[in-house]
Amino acid sequence: MLFPSGITLSKMELDCLKHVEADPETWLLETLATYVQYRRDALIREWEPVLLADPAVRRIPKNPDTVARLIMARPDFKTRAQQDEEQEEPLYLYNTRKYEEKERGRDTVALCPGGIAITNQHAAYILAHVQDISDFIIGAVMGSVHRGKVKMMRQYQPALVADPNTDDLPATEAEQVALIVARPEYRTLPQQARG
Repeated sequence: MLFPSGITLSKMELDCLKHVEADPETWLLETLATYVQYRRDALIREWEPVLLADPAVRRIPKNPDTVARLIMARPDFKTRAQQDEEQEEPLYLYNTRKYEEKERGRDTVALCPGGIAITNQHAAYILAHVQDISDFIIGAVMGSVHRGKVKMMRQYQPALVADPNTDDLPATEAEQVALIVARPEYRTLPQQARG
C-alpha cells in the first residue's frame, strides 16, 4: 500500500488539480494503471532482443505479464535502482523533496485517503524504470496541480484584473485561486468541456 493515509494537498492544490481533472482520485488511479501497462510493455520491448538471442530461451509466452515475469526472473535483470547503485548514482527523490518543502498549513485534504493499492508485480514493472514509485506518483500529482494552476490563472486572472469591484489582487497564489474558484462564473476545464 502506497501512501496509506493518502497524499496531503492544500486546498489550493486540490482546487488546481480539480481545475484539470474532474475526479482527481480516479484520474490518479487510472494514470497509475496506464503507467503500469506502459512500463510493462517498454520492459518487454527492451528485453525482446535479449530473449531472442538467448539460446536457453526456447519459447516466449504470449501473455505480456508472463513475459515480464520471465524477464524480471533473469539473473541479468536489474531494477533502475540497482542499475543506478552499480553506477554509484544516489537515490534521486526530486519530486518528494519539492513536495516536502512546501508549507501546506492547516487547510489540507487527503487525495486517496485510503491509500493506493498496487500489486507487487505492477510495482516491479514501474521499478524496472524508476528509482522510487512514491516519488513518481508525487511528481505526477504535483505536475497536474501546477498545470491546473497555470491554466486557471491564464484563463481567470484577466477577469480579476478587469473586475471594477476589485481595487487590488491578493498577493499570494493561494488567495488568488480562492478568489477565482469563488467567482460565480468559474468553471473547471472538465465543466467547460461538458458545456
